Amino acid sequence: ACHAPCETTFYGDLANRSAIVEEAGSLGPGIASDEVAARCMRMQLFGSWAAGIPMYLWGCAFDQTHLDYAPYTRSHVERELGLFTVEGKPKPTALALKRFCEFRDSLPFAELPPRQIDAVVLSSEDEDAWPVLQHAWLLSRQAGFDIRYANAERPLPDSNFYILPSGTSLSTYSRTAWQRVCEKAEQGATVLVTLGNMGTLSELRKMTGVETLNFYHQSRKVSFAVNGKRIEFTEPTTRKIAAREAKVLIADESGEPLMTEFALGKGRMLFFNAAVEANGGLAAWPAYELAARLAGVRRRVESSCAEHRLGLTEHPGPNGTVYVVAVNYEPTRVDCPVRMEGSVRRIWNGTWSNGTLSIDANDGCVFELEPNRK
Repeated sequence: ACHAPCETTFYGDLANRSAIVEEAGSLGPGIASDEVAARCMRMQLFGSWAAGIPMYLWGCAFDQTHLDYAPYTRSHVERELGLFTVEGKPKPTALALKRFCEFRDSLPFAELPPRQIDAVVLSSEDEDAWPVLQHAWLLSRQAGFDIRYANAERPLPDSNFYILPSGTSLSTYSRTAWQRVCEKAEQGATVLVTLGNMGTLSELRKMTGVETLNFYHQSRKVSFAVNGKRIEFTEPTTRKIAAREAKVLIADESGEPLMTEFALGKGRMLFFNAAVEANGGLAAWPAYELAARLAGVRRRVESSCAEHRLGLTEHPGPNGTVYVVAVNYEPTRVDCPVRMEGSVRRIWNGTWSNGTLSIDANDGCVFELEPNRK
């Protein structure tokens, strides 16, 4: 559901130009049924629209099962990628696309204002960072804030909140990149460093207040609790640390420091002793939520759904008005309590009643939030 808007944002941000979704879809009905593909398309359309992506292209217009010449004879898969059958009958994906276009045309505004960006996630130039960056997107979605990407080896865009995700080697980031991140903290930003598989960073204690006692290749179980929620996952490596000058925010079940906070200049460094993006999976989102709260991220709308499967993007408009795009990532209808700063003036493709937002299965809606007036 998030792959298309996430990867397209990643390419667009690093290239500093507009990017589009191209060849979205599955490899055919052997991977996902036509109905499941249509559900996925609906979520991708809402997510891509909310991310400011100007174009969305499905895999093909028509199925190709009848073509008996090269290159269509060279593979037995990817022959049923069309929005329409060979006979021209619309498949569920074509109907989903039509419905989304009709929804867009029904809105009283021509363009959705750009989404609020709360954090910058840095990308390695030395290794394939895509798996880690995709998980950073998913964790931030669940934690209730929005990210953009930046190349760690280039001058960094201004932000109050940066995330330096763990990599896989000792050369994931250059010395220059690490210095840039630390300088942003010294100037007043909050930086979250998740350090797992890639070993270490230069002057780690000076910059984070954490001392590495030893680091070795032996798997370990990471288990901790945040706000009553227990998270468990396995790290392929072990790092023993001591919080010398840093404050311990989260300790693991054995009492050893796991997440710490350290004042650096005018800002702060948050250190997490595990690769939460690479190994924590979707369960680790409370660590991102805590970091965002410490960074001062302010959102006008917050979901109270279990596991935070409702994605929310905020789009500030004129005169304090905010448009909010909500995507239901569950395959069932969701009736989710939502806290808002303001009142819902209008809503499209969903319902709002007594503090509860309702959206159909694998669908999305948009509503206009009017600020409270004194």
